[in-house]
Amino acid sequence: MIATPPAAPLVLSLKPELLQQGRDLLRMGIGKPLIARMMLMAQAHGTCVEEELLASGEIDENLYFEALANSLGVPFMKVLDASRILDIAGLDTQLVRPETLRLHHPSRPPITVIVPRLDRLAQTLEALQRVPALRASIVVSSASEVRRAAWQAAGLRRVSETIGALFETTPLHSARITFWGRQGFYTGVLLCGLLVSAVTLPLISMLLVHIVLTLFYLANLLVRFYALFCAFRRERQDRNEQAAVPHDGDPLPIYSVLVALYREKGVAAQLVQALDRLDWPRSRLDIKFVCEEDDAETIAALETMRLAPEYEIVRVPVRLPRTKPKALAYALPGCRGSLVVVYDAEDRPDPGQLREAHATFAKAPPHVICLQAPLIITNARQSWLSALFALEYAGLFRGLLPMLSVSDLPLPLGGTSNHFRTAP
Repeated sequence: MIATPPAAPLVLSLKPELLQQGRDLLRMGIGKPLIARMMLMAQAHGTCVEEELLASGEIDENLYFEALANSLGVPFMKVLDASRILDIAGLDTQLVRPETLRLHHPSRPPITVIVPRLDRLAQTLEALQRVPALRASIVVSSASEVRRAAWQAAGLRRVSETIGALFETTPLHSARITFWGRQGFYTGVLLCGLLVSAVTLPLISMLLVHIVLTLFYLANLLVRFYALFCAFRRERQDRNEQAAVPHDGDPLPIYSVLVALYREKGVAAQLVQALDRLDWPRSRLDIKFVCEEDDAETIAALETMRLAPEYEIVRVPVRLPRTKPKALAYALPGCRGSLVVVYDAEDRPDPGQLREAHATFAKAPPHVICLQAPLIITNARQSWLSALFALEYAGLFRGLLPMLSVSDLPLPLGGTSNHFRTAP
């Protein structure tokens, strides 16, 4: 007979706070096997048992917070009326860390909504026992419901700030101003000079324009040949190199994923399947689908899929312009992650992309705040047009952009697969 080693040493190696959280969950009636798995995951990910439990989907969020409300002896409110929430200073903090809200009523005293945390449950219960009158003005709600109500309560103010903030702070960077004074003057002088030259000296003007355009095309061609040479040299140098992996003991940060959707009902299921394959702890993921408020079809398609707890649908109030930058800028204040990535609805990111980006950021100097993942066209063999499209993307992402980067030259960013770090 082969003896099975006892599991006690594994349990004893857990942090004391995780063991205490496990005991608290056990008193709430949650099964031991589930608690044990969540404790091990919390130990591995550097989180708490409560976060792992809620992110796992093994327990309904409303049932969990209702159980906490029963432990505290206060009512549980499943749905919050956003119209009763005042847009006061500090409300936006509830998008990132939902903890408390105030519900106001015209004829009754306000009610305080709290989102209790397991590690502070004893202190909260002690405060309620010390001042029993507090129970009449306190209710419990879930974290996702507090976030939803906070998004809705100040939606018009946030969308107005999103549209006008850049112009009000740095107007020269805003698209509202096409040309500022000096640019308009020089552009006008150049156009007038070209027009006068074309009328008075047509042959010489055409010859000069032809020479200038030819030299411009030649310079563009030489830059691309140099990028091709750099790509071959870099491939030989980096063939056996891999990105440095952060130390195993370091907890992974929260990674926010932003996807702007507008009339994307047809690809919603494909998008969710692709994001479900991302190799990143679910408790460390913050995925936001940013949709226009009146895009009922896309929102309904997402809601019918019963999204996992790491997903959140952000509804942008209807206001022109209906652009992707506006939608992303509206959702950005609600991102909980220190790393943020932007995807398009039709993207299918590699499952290991987040880990590779995290590893690259870890070894990069602090001034590197953005990484751009290369895009690959998957239907290159479908037609000659798609083949040319794939070739162009390969030359851009595998040759030209890396050359511009290592040469410290300005380089354009695409609209997707861009990774940013929001904290040093």
